[in-house]
Formats: sequence, C-alpha cells, structure tokens
Amino acid sequence: MATTHYQVLIIGGGTAGIMTAAQLKRKKKDLTIGLVEPSKDHWYQPA
Repeated sequence: MATTHYQVLIIGGGTAGIMTAAQLKRKKKDLTIGLVEPSKDHWYQPA
C-alpha cells in the first residue's frame, strides 16, 4: 500500500471542507491538502 503525506488533512468534503481547503490554498499555494469524503455523491444543502 502506498503512503501519502499531507501538511493538512480535512475530514469532510461538504461545503465547509471545500471552502476550508480553498482558503488555505489561497493563503499558502505550496500547502499540500488531503480531503477525506466517504460519500460518492454530494448534495448541496444551503443553510
């Protein structure tokens, strides 16, 4: 099994997870981010 290392790991690929990843990348372009999302589909759910 291959091993991958990230500087940041985000659990959850919903709106908050995606926005967190985007904001971090804007602030530090060379940051490596892993995002874990167990669902294969995402349903937009506005507040």
